[in-house]
Amino acid sequence: MDRRRQLTSLALFLIFSLASTYAQGLFDANRKARQAFDAAYAAQKSGQLDKAIAGYQKALELDPGFYAANNNLGFLYTKQKKHTLAAEQFKKATESAPELAEHHANLASAYLELGLADKAISSLKEAIRREPKKHGYHYNLALAYERRGDLAAAATELEATLKLKPGMADAQFQLGYVQERLGDRDAAISSYKAAIKLDEKQIHANLNLGALLLSAGAFAEAESPCRRAAELAPTNAVALTNLGYSLARQDKTAEAIAEYKKAIRADDDYALAYKNLGVALANSGDRSGAIDAWEKALELDPQDDQIRENLGKLRSDSRK
Repeated sequence: MDRRRQLTSLALFLIFSLASTYAQGLFDANRKARQAFDAAYAAQKSGQLDKAIAGYQKALELDPGFYAANNNLGFLYTKQKKHTLAAEQFKKATESAPELAEHHANLASAYLELGLADKAISSLKEAIRREPKKHGYHYNLALAYERRGDLAAAATELEATLKLKPGMADAQFQLGYVQERLGDRDAAISSYKAAIKLDEKQIHANLNLGALLLSAGAFAEAESPCRRAAELAPTNAVALTNLGYSLARQDKTAEAIAEYKKAIRADDDYALAYKNLGVALANSGDRSGAIDAWEKALELDPQDDQIRENLGKLRSDSRK
């Protein structure tokens, strides 16, 4: 059986706010800075990012407190994956306009990209204090807690996210992922099912749900999510192997063999597909095929004593 679930980290939900307008009169003291900003924004909208960056930098030279330029410059640095530079710009934006929650949230997103979970948590708490009903802030705070290893707090923030945005399938999936890591299999199964109800094309929700049901011995129930995962990811060897296992445990041996072979075609270095194929072939009476499959499995995973034992027994029986 394949116990691997291809669990994913919480996805970064970017909430960068691109400032294209500002309060009338806020920057009247420096019209040249406003003109540079407007030109930079126009360049950005037309895809001329280098020109836009230069324009925002010019605006900031003319008016160092032009927080809209800091924000947009940080956004562009993020697109270029220059996260240290992005954090510097978002930090300046929070200093110039600390009352704007989005600046703290954007700074937190940059910190998360830099692996600075504690700083991200602090910034997101400030964003939520100023704008508590923004679901994206709670979602990113869950990510920050997960990165820090505080899974209980991550679950709490994901639940808060779903209260604010009940139809957010990604948050529902991530809640299941966190619950699974916390060891609450029943809650994780429920969350994965809810995620699939919201979006049946959630590959990982189907994959993880199928694997959890298999581990619980619910082989018939597992077939549907395993099959859907395999259909959504037809070259995913894990998904195909899990489907094969669900079929094998329902005595659908021929179908299971077909899925294991698909898994091997998708990844011919996946030892578990060969191992499970060997079991299915042995059960179908194809000893020679089973030996070949287990030999390959043992070649790929020489530490698997179960394969070695099965292979030894089958070879011994074949000599009789």
